[in-house]
Amino acid sequence: DFGFNEIVVPVSIGGRPRYAIATGQFVTQKKGPADFEAIRPLLASLGLDASRLREAYLDTRVLHEETLRGVAEFLGILFQQLLETFHENEALRQGQPGHRAVIDARDFVQAHFADKLELGEIASRVGLSGGHFQHLFKKETGLSFLAYVTSVRMRHARERLVRMPILQVCQSVGYQSLSFFTKTFKGHFGATPGQYLKSKKADGDGAPSTPE
Repeated sequence: DFGFNEIVVPVSIGGRPRYAIATGQFVTQKKGPADFEAIRPLLASLGLDASRLREAYLDTRVLHEETLRGVAEFLGILFQQLLETFHENEALRQGQPGHRAVIDARDFVQAHFADKLELGEIASRVGLSGGHFQHLFKKETGLSFLAYVTSVRMRHARERLVRMPILQVCQSVGYQSLSFFTKTFKGHFGATPGQYLKSKKADGDGAPSTPE
């Protein structure tokens, strides 16, 4: 065991795990000469030249816990969106029914996430009944319509927190109640908006006045 770590992020499509993405290896604590000496016998048993590996081992990048969570979350969101776009395009290419309505609904949410969004109104906009739309949306995205709207709002809220006051962020992403916004944010990210900002500062990733 060389003491390295890696991040593996599962990715689901339609609510079912389909893929996984992995990072390169890293350490969570700075390695010193004593750590290298501890693995020297293992390197020798593998026929590796320890003297050539020592410097690289000691210079291996350290990633702290908060940074790891951010990396894992970013990779998961990015790959999820890429895969969803791919599957949507494939569905359209193959002429599968229903997908166009879901894509139109998602596009509308992305453009109007700060507005009051009612399921029945969106269903009517894409030409479906409320029940059919809800079932189809959940089937294609793996999320209920409300959960999807919340996810979009929370993503925009997190991005805006580093450059806008919390109350202004709350209102700008469609919430009128600061307490409800705070509760929703914590449920989504595991920390209140204030706690999230403090962790960003502590990790040296920026301050509220600097765009992320």
